[in-house]
Amino acid sequence: MNKLSINLVFVLTVLVASTVLLPSQTLAQGLGSRKNRMVLYPKQAPRVFPVGANFAVKVSTTALIRSDHLRQIKDGIEKSLANYDRRFKLAAYRPETIISCTITELTAFSQYETRSRAVQGTVGTSREVDAAGNSVEVAIPGIVYEPFTLTILEGHLTANYETKDALTGKTLDADTLTVDFRDGFVERPPSTHTLYQAMIKNLTMLIASRFVIDFQAVTVALPRGKLRRVSDLLQNGLWNSALKELNALPPFKNSSDEAYRLYALGVAYEGLAYETPFLQPTRDYLELAAKVYRDARQKHSGEAELHTSLRRVEDLLAAYQKIDSNVRAYETGERRKKIESLLISDIQKRFGNNEFVNNNTIITWLRSGADESEVAKRLLNFKSRYFDLSPAGLATLSDAGVSATVIDAMREAMRGKPYEGKTRRKWTELNEENLLGFYPQLIAW
Repeated sequence: MNKLSINLVFVLTVLVASTVLLPSQTLAQGLGSRKNRMVLYPKQAPRVFPVGANFAVKVSTTALIRSDHLRQIKDGIEKSLANYDRRFKLAAYRPETIISCTITELTAFSQYETRSRAVQGTVGTSREVDAAGNSVEVAIPGIVYEPFTLTILEGHLTANYETKDALTGKTLDADTLTVDFRDGFVERPPSTHTLYQAMIKNLTMLIASRFVIDFQAVTVALPRGKLRRVSDLLQNGLWNSALKELNALPPFKNSSDEAYRLYALGVAYEGLAYETPFLQPTRDYLELAAKVYRDARQKHSGEAELHTSLRRVEDLLAAYQKIDSNVRAYETGERRKKIESLLISDIQKRFGNNEFVNNNTIITWLRSGADESEVAKRLLNFKSRYFDLSPAGLATLSDAGVSATVIDAMREAMRGKPYEGKTRRKWTELNEENLLGFYPQLIAW
């Protein structure tokens, strides 16, 4: 056998070994290209979370302000809170939470200013000889500045805001809030009345926003190679199916490969955290995500996405830590059961028992012999669904033999539309007929 034949045999041997004997080496691990990405919607904790949801609003002033403006501020705060969070109830007597707002300044006025603007004009003249030989005066075009009158509309609103627990007198939240406006108008400026209304609305929104959850989109990369199928599940929001597959995989021997498996686990836990309606389960899932992200970073410290993901979750957890005691007091034990029983009662009143489905319904169907595909189809025939997909709720479903596939179908049914993790927020088109609209602590979209 000549040298060329020996080299050819060697090359073929290497190729066969790389494709047959060592298949795992051909599936290089790492994060995918732009196509292998998805959008998560981190669930920002509210700045303040009162234990008592029955609230009253008090508005006063230290400045010269019209009484109807004070009434508008009070009404605006009350309506905003009730609209943004269905947990809050306005209480005429014995409120549990008192929101106070003292207006120290509310002014709006207009004034005139003379300014100059550049326009095309004549900057001078010159003498030229025309075709007939006559000397004529010719204008020289150029930029000139002409005066004009500008109406300046200016407004200022300053308020000292505070939220207190009525029983203990403890201050839960306080701040000095300001709303400023200044703009110039050439023609038909808005009236000062319009400006007052706009500033009052902005103030009420500033106060209400401190009590509600917010979502901010973030794009995350997903693993390729051996974890490509898991990434497909994550892109479709099938968190439980992704977790089942990831936990079924034995840990990868290669440290960096194992880091990406742990990273995928973290993404699944984040997805669960942002879709659960209650705040305490959100924190529980975020803690699970933080743990696997830390382990992943330790195994592959050179991957920037691992650092970014861990920092994102730790920042969220820090915000949840500030309201942890109040959240636990409100969402655990008998109070939590009361919330859910009242919620289910409201749903059944609206839709009737025959059009309502929950965890117990699913368990009953499966125990009666229905297969998974049949259960998924049945879900679509109900006008309202309320599934407890918190860690405790999932544990109960798993103990009853409900598979990850069915749980993902339950989650999909609650979304009301296909999950669009690549492009946009998944809840933007939901209406009042969908049960997400009834969830406590979820803002009304």
